[in-house]
Amino acid sequence: MTRKSRTLLLALVAVILLAMLAVLFLSLSRTPPPPPLPNPNGYDDFLKAATLMTGDLGNADTLNHDGLRALVSTNTESLRLLRLGLTRQCALPADSAMANVSAMLSDLAAMKQLVHLLAAEGRLREMDIHRALLLQLATYALAFVLRHIAKINPQITDAKFRNARGLLKSRLHFSGKN
Repeated sequence: MTRKSRTLLLALVAVILLAMLAVLFLSLSRTPPPPPLPNPNGYDDFLKAATLMTGDLGNADTLNHDGLRALVSTNTESLRLLRLGLTRQCALPADSAMANVSAMLSDLAAMKQLVHLLAAEGRLREMDIHRALLLQLATYALAFVLRHIAKINPQITDAKFRNARGLLKSRLHFSGKN
């Protein structure tokens, strides 16, 4: 092999290597297309839930039991959609979010209101649990007292116990099933 053919072969190998490096670099630097959005998308459920919310959620932490019950009951559809969205895959449409940042920020503010609604519902459920426990303890105390009175006065019956328990429930403003 002559010197000229060896130089030509070496140049050809260098060009091939440079071409392979260029193809490799270009293929790695390309951004892959974004994955398709899930269908149904939980994010859409969250947005719809946020648009259906009513009431002043800003002061939900200051509401009493009846106020929380009213707030949560007027937003049952929002809570249903929120829970439905949590069961689905969720993806933000990145292209539209980057193109319209102000809309994305308003969506995030609406999502924050959904969190406040969930917190209000949690406080209501916590109050209901405490009321249920209070009713149960008061019922035990009432049963204890009435059964001891029944030893003295045999006319105390289970019907009178149920009537007294019903009165106790109404005094506690309890609407649960205990």
